[in-house]
Amino acid sequence: DAAGDRTSGAGEAAPFFGFVHLFDPHWDYAAPEPYTRRFVAPGYAGPMDGSYDAMAPWVLSDRRLPEPDRDALVGYYDGEIAWLDTELARLLAALDARGVLDDTLVVLTADHGEEFKENGRLGHVRTLFEEQLHVPLVLSHRSLAPGRVAAPVSIVDVGATVLDALVG
Repeated sequence: DAAGDRTSGAGEAAPFFGFVHLFDPHWDYAAPEPYTRRFVAPGYAGPMDGSYDAMAPWVLSDRRLPEPDRDALVGYYDGEIAWLDTELARLLAALDARGVLDDTLVVLTADHGEEFKENGRLGHVRTLFEEQLHVPLVLSHRSLAPGRVAAPVSIVDVGATVLDALVG
């Protein structure tokens, strides 16, 4: 709501810059209802509830996480992604309703991904496997042709890319 509310004056007088930092999906995996358990198996009653406290014993452990517990964690994480998608859609709809979306460069990225024991670890920070390094980088503007870049890119270049789009 806050980000959408702050766009109320957008486009009326001068160009604007908005930075919206959405911390989710991130542990604790605690999306609001109805997203919390949307992707968790019905009837799952194991120890994983999406909280860091439940995950902590497994973060640095080399022990294998039981599959139902791992699947539940992925489900809680996916619930956060679904909730985030909804919030992003609301923000874009607010910009569109104010008539500024077509002139807005939207950049979506993340600072890291998450591991769910694919390489023996849980969470992020401790390794450099693909699960942590391969994050979305989406740019959207009416001047950009739809497409996909197959070559690796870096979030280090996002600032320069945005500046180039603004002055170029």
